[in-house]
This record gives sequence, structure tokens and C-alpha cells, in this order.
Amino acid sequence: MSLNLVFADDLTGACEIAGIAHRAGLRTHLSMDPETAPVDPAELVVVDTETRLLSAAHAAARIQYFATELPSDCRLFKKTDSVLRGPVAAETAALARHLQRDLTLLVPANPAFSRHIVGGHYRIGTEPLHRTPFGRDPLNPITTDAVVDILGEWDGPGPAEPRSLPPHGELPSAGLVIGDTADVRDLQAWARRVSPATLPAGGGAFFTELLQPVPLATPAPPPPLDAPTLLLSGTTIPAQRALLQNSPDAVPLSLDELSRRGDTALTNWRQRVLRQVRRNNRALVYVEGEVSPDPSTPGRITCAHAFLAECLAASFDHKPWHLFIEGGATAAAIASALGRRRFGVRHAWGPGVVTLQPVTGPFPLFTLKPGSYPWPAPLHQHFFPTPSRG
Repeated sequence: MSLNLVFADDLTGACEIAGIAHRAGLRTHLSMDPETAPVDPAELVVVDTETRLLSAAHAAARIQYFATELPSDCRLFKKTDSVLRGPVAAETAALARHLQRDLTLLVPANPAFSRHIVGGHYRIGTEPLHRTPFGRDPLNPITTDAVVDILGEWDGPGPAEPRSLPPHGELPSAGLVIGDTADVRDLQAWARRVSPATLPAGGGAFFTELLQPVPLATPAPPPPLDAPTLLLSGTTIPAQRALLQNSPDAVPLSLDELSRRGDTALTNWRQRVLRQVRRNNRALVYVEGEVSPDPSTPGRITCAHAFLAECLAASFDHKPWHLFIEGGATAAAIASALGRRRFGVRHAWGPGVVTLQPVTGPFPLFTLKPGSYPWPAPLHQHFFPTPSRG
């Protein structure tokens, strides 16, 4: 299938798709401004609609607004979260209505990361989805492993109830179908069932199978890792936070201190981070302590990270530097704070981990990673080197 446009609901999801297309040799442009045309010609445009954290009604309205100028024959893929966080049904329904696609085929799972849907139930490894850390997500907690229940009511074409089907099940003529996916053969089977009358949606693994074979370009070499570096982590995944906690370059942001001392705590933290970058050419920043169920807490953390990135940008002026960002909401806030909203793809390190170069200038480079994904081996070794035995 030939695709030329992707709508993603957050920035790391958009990066994942851009990286897949880049590795396939496609000229790819990523934009956080859906109404702005790319500066350079591109074979694929990936748009971050920033709808992950919106209500269903607001997300549908935003998608409908951005889709207004799209022709009904637009070759579009709707990138969703691989574990179905966010207003997935509302967004896909709005697109299906606008593009006049009776059938929406949603395949979110990624067997390469042990994310499977079998019999309509989502598992990560052997664990039901809601019993993994995704069940404790502070903004989008998953409360069941039944994919139909996670999605809720569908108000696009066809029946109001989504359906879960195996790869070779009989497809209805209209509605929302969530595809069972146990392995890569299931992904390939679902890709073969997408027709021009279908709206394809789901994760990066499904998108990979939908790409038509294209000549592979010689991959660009990775950017050097010797520039001053700031790694900002907004993830709440325990394993990812533990990596940062044990690094000698870590500068934690204490949620308890932030709650008690406010601006004073932020100022002290910023100074510690800048000293660490000047001393060792890098700092790794993460959140320390239990994340409060208060819905305002993630927003306060994100604002603190964006504020820190602005301070660092002022310190470096036009000198080379590199931002590594873990977590979609964190990445979007920082990119906006620095006035960088349109990018080309510089390098794809691995699944979901991509280095972007702003079209408005060479620095900073942005390397983005979903909070739940592991660091690719070269970056893991760079930030978390294995102690030598002696």
C-alpha cells in the first residue's frame, strides 16, 4: 500500500513512524503544525496532532479540523498508541467519517516487544495489559485487557460496538475491527486485507507491513555523541527510571521538594543540572519519588523540563548540543518551548528512537524515545556503560 500521510497522536509516536519510513529510504518530514506545508519535498509527511491527552470530544474535533482539506482518496495511516492509550476510537471515527471509509482496521500490537492481542485480550509477555505498569499510567491508566472495552463506543461508520477478530476472520462491511496479533505473520495477514476503502490504523509494526517495498537508501551515519547533552526523562516506567537513578550523571527532580518549595526548588535544580553539564558534558534528568495521582502533577513535571531546556538553550546560544527526550508529552512541550516544530529525520537508532534536526537551524538535535521502549544498544552503552572488570 502506498501511503503519503500519517496522523499520530503524540510526538514520540510520530517519530517512530518517521524512523520506520526513513530506514525504508523515504524522504520524510515530521511536523507539529498540521496546517503548515513541509519546507522540503517529502514522500511521507508525519503529523503530530497532539491529541493523546485530550478528551474524546476535543480530540475528534481537532482531527476533523486538521482533516478538512484532505481529499477523500488521501492515502492516510492513523498512528495510535500501541497499548491504546488516549481517545483512539474518537480520533479514528472522525477520520473514517471525513474520508468516507466504511471499515477501519486497527492493529496496535507489536509482537517484537512482546505485545500481543489474542482472542481480543491484550498481553505484554504473559501479563494482562492492566496488570503491567500501563495500569498505573497517571494520565491514561488501563483498567482492563479487553481491547473492545478499552476503546469504548464507536461513533464512526457502521455498528457502535467495535469488534475483535482473528487475522483470517470474516470482515464486516463497516465499523471498527481490532485485529488479533500473535506474531509477525498476523501483522502481514492484516496488511494484505487493507483495501483503498479501508482506514488503516495502529502501531508502528503494522505501518511497517503496510509500506510498499522501496529501494533502501544508504543510511546516514549516526550523529556524534560528543556534544553537550541533556537527557530528559518524563517516563514513569520503573525499569527506565531505575537506569537513570543509578547513573553518576543523574540529576533528579524531587517531586517532594517541588511541592514544598516551588520556584526555589526549580532554580536550585536548574543550577545543579547546568553544573553537571559543564563538568561532564552531559546530565541525565529524571523524576524522583512517587508520581502523585493528582492529574496536575505530570503537567508540572513537563513544564519544569521545558523550562530547563530553555535555560540550556540560552547557555549554548548557537553552539552544537543534543537533547535526548524520553516520553511524548515531555518531548512536545520542550520542542514547542524552543520554537522547533518542523523537522527532518537525521538518524533512526532503532524502533521508536529517532534523531530529528529542526528545519529552522541545526541545533539542538532532538533524539526522542517512547517512555516504555528500551534504549538501543549504542545509546544504552553511551549513557549507561557497563562497568569494566578489573
